[in-house]
Amino acid sequence: MTKITTKLSDNLKTAFKTADAIWLAVALLNLQGFDFIFKTIKKDCKINFIGGIDLPTDPAALTNLLLLKTKHKHTVSAYILTKEVFHPKVYIISSDNQLKSFVGSANCTNGGLDTNIEMTVEIDNQETSKNLLEWFFKIQGKSQILTNDFIADYLPKYKNRIKRRKEEQAEIKDLKETE
Repeated sequence: MTKITTKLSDNLKTAFKTADAIWLAVALLNLQGFDFIFKTIKKDCKINFIGGIDLPTDPAALTNLLLLKTKHKHTVSAYILTKEVFHPKVYIISSDNQLKSFVGSANCTNGGLDTNIEMTVEIDNQETSKNLLEWFFKIQGKSQILTNDFIADYLPKYKNRIKRRKEEQAEIKDLKETE
């Protein structure tokens, strides 16, 4: 069965509660998205993550993801794709040897999961979900392992992008006010 959903958080809450493993390939992860995942999954759920930094992903969320390995004893596999623009929004869940996938426009942020107008297709078809897992592992092979050293190198770049974004938003606001 395939369904379209516009508020992914509701569907993921249900699926994550029983998940044995999750695979997330998202262009953007922020602290609200990380908190949603961490507060929703079971304590022994295996987390597999590939993220991008083009939008940009919050380094604090990446740090928290790495901390899950040590503080909470989750099995975490975390990668970052930096060689190409990484823009997917794919969530795959395994529960009792059954796969369910969500593919659409929703990044792993409060906006993407809960408040924005988004569209996500929920896929119960096992063959399609297995194909998505194959795609995930292919992308993982192109990615680098997320490390604290990577985050330390990325942090000043992130701060610079956020600063530039705020400046651009201020310029746009000024232009609108002068019209």
